Amino acid sequence: MGAATIRTAADFDWDHDVAPDGTPLAARLIDAPQWMPGLAPRSDEENLAPLVRRLAALCDRRGVPAFAPSARENGITEPLRQLADAAPHGPFAQLLAALPPDRTRRLNFPQWTVDDAPGFLSDPAAVGLLRTGWERTADAVALAWPDGQMSIELRAKGRRLFSGDWGVTVSIAGETLDLSAGWSCVCHHADDDGGFFELQWSGTCGAGPVRVERQAFLSREGGFATLSDAVRLTGPDAAPDATVEHAMTLPVAAGLSAGVAPETREARLFGGRKNWQRGRLFPLAVPQYPGDLEPGSIETTDATLTVRHRSLGGLVSPVAIDWNRWREEAPAEWRTLTVTENRRRLGAAHAGAHRLRIGRKHHLFLYRRTDDSPAPRAALGHHHSWETLIARFSRKGEVSPLLRV
Repeated sequence: MGAATIRTAADFDWDHDVAPDGTPLAARLIDAPQWMPGLAPRSDEENLAPLVRRLAALCDRRGVPAFAPSARENGITEPLRQLADAAPHGPFAQLLAALPPDRTRRLNFPQWTVDDAPGFLSDPAAVGLLRTGWERTADAVALAWPDGQMSIELRAKGRRLFSGDWGVTVSIAGETLDLSAGWSCVCHHADDDGGFFELQWSGTCGAGPVRVERQAFLSREGGFATLSDAVRLTGPDAAPDATVEHAMTLPVAAGLSAGVAPETREARLFGGRKNWQRGRLFPLAVPQYPGDLEPGSIETTDATLTVRHRSLGGLVSPVAIDWNRWREEAPAEWRTLTVTENRRRLGAAHAGAHRLRIGRKHHLFLYRRTDDSPAPRAALGHHHSWETLIARFSRKGEVSPLLRV
């Protein structure tokens, strides 16, 4: 979330720094390790329980809250435990007992229900969290969008893979959109299959009204997540041949490095004392094998991973991140699928669909509509009318939906 002014607990104001639902504002998460210790002994606010609950859910396996610098000394477990003594206990109390220092290593975490789910959305605080459970090693995706500055933290088994600014740039017919403000969360969903967020920006350009949508899906048990951007030209006179160029930048977490396979465009993340593989990333809208005339690319530096893509009339650019240990070295293949409506082939101005296969058992299907047509669509032999569909294919070719919006 960029540079932050570090403030102490004395500067913490419940009226200005906490949303009505008890969520700390996104701008205060980065310096939570500084103001939390002094807050604990003197807090008697009515919204104390949701504050503790949501800060606990935002912590990684070391007790460091999302977006705060990843260092052991930035853990906030102890002040949270002091606050929890004054708040009604719940699943988050078990999580706090499992976090360092002096953690209880073996705790029974029952399956959570909708009422005690660890994930949440707070539009007033501009913070959202997807989390697979209350265990300290749970997978999680945290999003923050204060003042148009979008940030993401993706954790696999409680360890950060990405953390920092989630960049996006879009240009239409050579005109770059100003995406620095105006974002809002328009959809949040969680069930037994996973959690989902959609953020949206609306504006105008020379080509007419335009909408940019960002989605995040976290599988509850599959060990993978998808991030997807879509650009829609929504005006009645939208040009189907307008060139849309897009770039998504992901912040590689501190202590990790990223590299792209020379023979394909698959990226891998490495880190730890033995430089173990932490995850794999697949840019599904970019052709798997490099060529001379390609509509996109993937680039890495020490701190970022950038996926670029371009198309006509609209755009869908998803990436899939996988950290399942049984798929670490399994061969992968992906491609863009043909979408049809009434036997008519559709371009990016109307929809985009992609598939990813890793090994023999993991076969993922992603579909995104970019127009307002209610007509059924078909891709890879599957007919449906959903705006967004994420599904698995069985070995028999049967579709098992994970998300339908």
